[in-house]
Amino acid sequence: MPVHVKELILIGFSELSARANDKFSGLSLSLKESD
Repeated sequence: MPVHVKELILIGFSELSARANDKFSGLSLSLKESD
């Protein structure tokens, strides 16, 4: 696989994980507030 394809996949994966982290932290925040 060409290097630039690997880089694109890595960038996309890091963006996805960052969004997932944002959603997860938002969920945990709302759960803490509801206590």
